[in-house]
Amino acid sequence: MKPEPNPVNDTGEKNIACPHYGFCLNHAAQNHWNSWKCSDCAYKMEKNTVSDLQILVHETIPFYTLAPEIAKKLGTSL
Repeated sequence: MKPEPNPVNDTGEKNIACPHYGFCLNHAAQNHWNSWKCSDCAYKMEKNTVSDLQILVHETIPFYTLAPEIAKKLGTSL
């Protein structure tokens, strides 16, 4: 049986190349954590291949959009 990803609610180092990074990011966001670290995770040293990361930048100035429910709470419009 494979271990589950185990993000810790604390500041610290994260492995952005981990195949479970998206899961941990979602977990942290759903639990309203300001940050997390990978120190207690069995996958803290795992790496995706570069082609799997699919990091693409189409603009010279990156920007992010907010989910409508977050924008509403902040009083901004999309």
